[in-house]
Amino acid sequence: MADNKTDRKGKGCSFTQISKYVLKRENFDSFEALLPKEELMAKMQEVLTPFVDSNGKKTYHDAGIVYAMYKKVAKKKELIAIAILRRIAGEPEQKKGLEALFANSPDTYELTDKFILPEYKEDEEFFDEIVLSHLEDLVGAGQAKEAYFEDTRIFVKEGIKGMSQVIYNLLIFVGMACLWGTVFKSVALGICFGVCFSSCFGMTTARAKTDRDRR
Repeated sequence: MADNKTDRKGKGCSFTQISKYVLKRENFDSFEALLPKEELMAKMQEVLTPFVDSNGKKTYHDAGIVYAMYKKVAKKKELIAIAILRRIAGEPEQKKGLEALFANSPDTYELTDKFILPEYKEDEEFFDEIVLSHLEDLVGAGQAKEAYFEDTRIFVKEGIKGMSQVIYNLLIFVGMACLWGTVFKSVALGICFGVCFSSCFGMTTARAKTDRDRR
Protein backbone atom coordinates (compact mmCIF):
# COMPACT_ATOMS: atom_id res chain seq x y z
CA MET A 1 0.00 0.00 0.00
CA ALA A 2 1.44 3.38 -1.04
CA ASP A 3 2.01 5.91 1.70
CA ASN A 4 -0.15 9.03 1.78
CA LYS A 5 2.77 11.34 1.06
CA THR A 6 3.53 9.56 -2.21
CA ASP A 7 -0.15 9.67 -3.19
CA ARG A 8 -0.17 13.46 -2.74
CA LYS A 9 2.65 14.09 -5.22
CA GLY A 10 1.35 16.17 -8.10
CA LYS A 11 -2.22 16.16 -6.82
CA GLY A 12 -4.04 19.32 -7.88
CA CYS A 13 -1.07 20.46 -10.00
CA SER A 14 -1.17 21.87 -13.52
CA PHE A 15 1.76 22.51 -15.83
CA THR A 16 2.27 25.38 -18.29
CA GLN A 17 4.77 27.72 -19.93
CA ILE A 18 5.08 31.35 -18.91
CA SER A 19 4.79 33.76 -21.82
CA LYS A 20 5.58 37.48 -21.98
CA TYR A 21 1.88 38.16 -21.43
CA VAL A 22 1.67 35.97 -18.32
CA LEU A 23 4.93 37.45 -17.02
CA LYS A 24 3.34 40.90 -16.92
CA ARG A 25 0.23 39.69 -15.11
CA GLU A 26 1.56 37.05 -12.71
CA ASN A 27 2.37 37.84 -9.07
CA PHE A 28 5.72 36.36 -8.03
CA ASP A 29 5.69 37.64 -4.44
CA SER A 30 5.63 34.12 -2.99
CA PHE A 31 9.13 33.50 -4.45
CA GLU A 32 10.63 36.55 -2.73
CA ALA A 33 12.25 34.39 -0.04
CA LEU A 34 14.08 32.39 -2.75
CA LEU A 35 15.10 35.29 -4.97
CA PRO A 36 14.16 39.00 -5.07
CA LYS A 37 11.18 39.49 -7.35
CA GLU A 38 13.00 41.91 -9.67
CA GLU A 39 15.87 39.45 -10.20
CA LEU A 40 13.49 36.56 -10.86
CA MET A 41 11.53 38.55 -13.42
CA ALA A 42 14.75 39.73 -15.08
CA LYS A 43 15.89 36.10 -15.49
CA MET A 44 12.60 35.18 -17.13
CA GLN A 45 12.51 38.27 -19.33
CA GLU A 46 16.01 37.45 -20.57
CA VAL A 47 14.95 34.08 -22.04
CA LEU A 48 11.68 35.44 -23.43
CA THR A 49 13.50 37.78 -25.81
CA PRO A 50 14.24 36.86 -29.46
CA PHE A 51 16.87 34.15 -29.84
CA VAL A 52 20.12 35.01 -31.62
CA ASP A 53 21.46 32.15 -33.75
CA SER A 54 25.05 31.13 -34.45
CA ASN A 55 25.19 33.70 -37.28
CA GLY A 56 24.26 36.52 -34.91
CA LYS A 57 20.78 36.93 -36.38
CA LYS A 58 17.57 37.31 -34.38
CA THR A 59 15.04 34.54 -34.96
CA TYR A 60 11.34 34.03 -34.27
CA HIS A 61 12.27 31.66 -31.44
CA ASP A 62 12.51 32.78 -27.82
CA ALA A 63 15.94 32.69 -26.21
CA GLY A 64 14.65 30.02 -23.84
CA ILE A 65 11.66 28.53 -22.07
CA VAL A 66 10.04 29.24 -18.71
CA TYR A 67 8.11 26.28 -17.33
CA ALA A 68 5.74 26.72 -14.41
CA MET A 69 3.55 24.59 -12.20
CA TYR A 70 0.45 25.69 -10.35
CA LYS A 71 -1.35 23.92 -7.56
CA LYS A 72 -4.93 24.30 -6.44
CA VAL A 73 -4.82 25.36 -2.79
CA ALA A 74 -8.01 26.32 -0.95
CA LYS A 75 -9.83 26.53 -4.30
CA LYS A 76 -7.22 28.95 -5.70
CA LYS A 77 -4.41 28.30 -8.18
CA GLU A 78 -1.04 29.11 -6.66
CA LEU A 79 2.23 29.25 -8.59
CA ILE A 80 4.58 26.85 -6.79
CA ALA A 81 7.44 26.02 -9.19
CA ILE A 82 9.44 27.66 -11.98
CA ALA A 83 12.16 26.29 -14.25
CA ILE A 84 14.13 28.57 -16.58
CA LEU A 85 16.00 27.11 -19.53
CA ARG A 86 18.12 29.04 -22.01
CA ARG A 87 18.54 28.15 -25.66
CA ILE A 88 22.16 27.77 -26.77
CA ALA A 89 23.03 28.26 -30.42
CA GLY A 90 24.60 25.30 -32.20
CA GLU A 91 26.37 25.09 -35.52
CA PRO A 92 23.92 24.07 -38.28
CA GLU A 93 24.81 21.18 -40.55
CA GLN A 94 25.94 22.07 -44.05
CA LYS A 95 22.78 21.27 -45.99
CA LYS A 96 21.19 22.94 -48.97
CA GLY A 97 17.76 23.47 -50.43
CA LEU A 98 14.76 21.72 -48.91
CA GLU A 99 16.99 19.44 -46.85
CA ALA A 100 18.28 22.56 -45.07
CA LEU A 101 14.74 23.93 -44.71
CA PHE A 102 13.53 20.80 -42.89
CA ALA A 103 16.75 20.10 -40.98
CA ASN A 104 16.59 19.54 -37.23
CA SER A 105 17.63 22.38 -34.98
CA PRO A 106 21.31 22.28 -33.89
CA ASP A 107 20.51 24.23 -30.71
CA THR A 108 20.34 22.91 -27.16
CA TYR A 109 18.35 23.82 -24.07
CA GLU A 110 20.01 24.05 -20.67
CA LEU A 111 18.50 24.65 -17.24
CA THR A 112 19.77 27.84 -15.63
CA ASP A 113 17.46 28.18 -12.62
CA LYS A 114 14.79 26.18 -10.82
CA PHE A 115 12.64 27.39 -7.95
CA ILE A 116 10.01 25.56 -5.93
CA LEU A 117 8.31 26.87 -2.84
CA PRO A 118 9.63 24.99 0.23
CA GLU A 119 6.17 24.01 1.45
CA TYR A 120 5.57 22.13 -1.82
CA LYS A 121 8.83 20.18 -2.00
CA GLU A 122 6.84 16.95 -2.20
CA ASP A 123 5.71 18.01 -5.69
CA GLU A 124 9.23 18.69 -7.00
CA GLU A 125 9.74 15.20 -8.42
CA PHE A 126 6.42 15.47 -10.27
CA PHE A 127 7.42 18.87 -11.69
CA ASP A 128 10.84 17.57 -12.81
CA GLU A 129 9.32 14.62 -14.62
CA ILE A 130 6.86 16.78 -16.55
CA VAL A 131 9.64 19.16 -17.59
CA LEU A 132 11.77 16.23 -18.76
CA SER A 133 8.83 14.78 -20.70
CA HIS A 134 8.24 18.10 -22.44
CA LEU A 135 11.93 18.41 -23.30
CA GLU A 136 11.84 14.90 -24.77
CA ASP A 137 9.05 16.06 -27.07
CA LEU A 138 11.12 19.07 -28.19
CA VAL A 139 14.21 16.98 -28.89
CA GLY A 140 12.21 14.18 -30.51
CA ALA A 141 10.47 16.64 -32.82
CA GLY A 142 13.81 18.08 -33.92
CA GLN A 143 13.26 21.47 -32.27
CA ALA A 144 16.49 20.99 -30.29
CA LYS A 145 19.52 18.75 -30.65
CA GLU A 146 19.79 18.02 -26.91
CA ALA A 147 18.42 19.27 -23.61
CA TYR A 148 20.05 19.42 -20.20
CA PHE A 149 18.01 19.49 -17.01
CA GLU A 150 20.07 19.34 -13.82
CA ASP A 151 22.10 16.10 -14.13
CA THR A 152 20.01 14.64 -16.98
CA ARG A 153 20.78 14.87 -20.69
CA ILE A 154 18.10 14.18 -23.29
CA PHE A 155 19.20 13.20 -26.78
CA VAL A 156 17.94 11.45 -29.90
CA LYS A 157 18.34 7.70 -29.59
CA GLU A 158 17.26 6.72 -33.05
CA GLY A 159 16.93 9.36 -35.76
CA ILE A 160 14.10 8.83 -38.23
CA LYS A 161 14.34 12.13 -40.03
CA GLY A 162 16.62 10.97 -42.81
CA MET A 163 16.18 11.27 -46.54
CA SER A 164 12.80 9.52 -46.45
CA GLN A 165 11.49 12.21 -44.12
CA VAL A 166 12.84 14.95 -46.39
CA ILE A 167 11.00 13.36 -49.33
CA TYR A 168 7.84 13.09 -47.19
CA ASN A 169 8.07 16.78 -46.26
CA LEU A 170 8.79 17.68 -49.88
CA LEU A 171 5.64 15.92 -51.08
CA ILE A 172 3.51 17.70 -48.48
CA PHE A 173 5.19 21.00 -49.36
CA VAL A 174 4.49 20.60 -53.09
CA GLY A 175 0.92 19.46 -52.50
CA MET A 176 0.05 22.26 -50.09
CA ALA A 177 1.86 24.88 -52.18
CA CYS A 178 -0.16 23.89 -55.26
CA LEU A 179 -3.43 23.71 -53.32
CA TRP A 180 -3.19 27.05 -51.54
CA GLY A 181 -1.51 28.73 -54.49
CA THR A 182 -4.58 27.82 -56.54
CA VAL A 183 -7.03 28.85 -53.81
CA PHE A 184 -5.44 32.27 -53.28
CA LYS A 185 -4.20 32.62 -56.86
CA SER A 186 -0.80 33.55 -55.46
CA VAL A 187 2.42 31.59 -55.80
CA ALA A 188 3.95 33.41 -52.81
CA LEU A 189 1.04 32.50 -50.50
CA GLY A 190 1.10 28.94 -51.79
CA ILE A 191 4.79 28.57 -50.93
CA CYS A 192 4.21 30.14 -47.49
CA PHE A 193 1.38 27.72 -46.66
CA GLY A 194 3.41 24.84 -48.08
CA VAL A 195 6.30 25.55 -45.72
CA CYS A 196 3.98 25.94 -42.71
CA PHE A 197 2.01 22.74 -43.33
CA SER A 198 5.04 20.59 -44.20
CA SER A 199 6.85 21.76 -41.06
CA CYS A 200 3.82 21.03 -38.85
CA PHE A 201 3.24 17.59 -40.39
CA GLY A 202 6.91 16.78 -39.99
CA MET A 203 6.91 17.65 -36.28
CA THR A 204 3.74 15.73 -35.50
CA THR A 205 4.33 12.59 -37.56
CA ALA A 206 8.09 12.10 -37.35
CA ARG A 207 9.01 12.15 -33.69
CA ALA A 208 12.38 10.50 -33.12
CA LYS A 209 13.02 8.22 -30.16
CA THR A 210 14.81 9.90 -27.30
CA ASP A 211 16.85 8.68 -24.36
CA ARG A 212 18.26 10.04 -21.13
CA ASP A 213 21.60 9.74 -19.41
CA ARG A 214 23.37 11.27 -16.43
CA ARG A 215 26.08 13.87 -16.74
